[in-house]
Amino acid sequence: MALAVMRERVCADRALSFLFSSGYHDCLVRIQPLQAELPTLKLAYNDMLGTCITLTEDDREVVVGTRDGLVVVWNVE
Repeated sequence: MALAVMRERVCADRALSFLFSSGYHDCLVRIQPLQAELPTLKLAYNDMLGTCITLTEDDREVVVGTRDGLVVVWNVE
């Protein structure tokens, strides 16, 4: 994974089980299950708007970047 190519605010895991999104005005990351009737999970990280989001190559961690240069990594296994 290269942080230089992180420009999207939406990404999905390789199995297309979850949709990850950022860039909301409440500064949360949303994890929406795509194949099951499960609730949307929300991750709070700071008071800065997420400008980009990606998953690591093994789909174990979600990485969010903000405009002020903060990079936040969560384990999502």
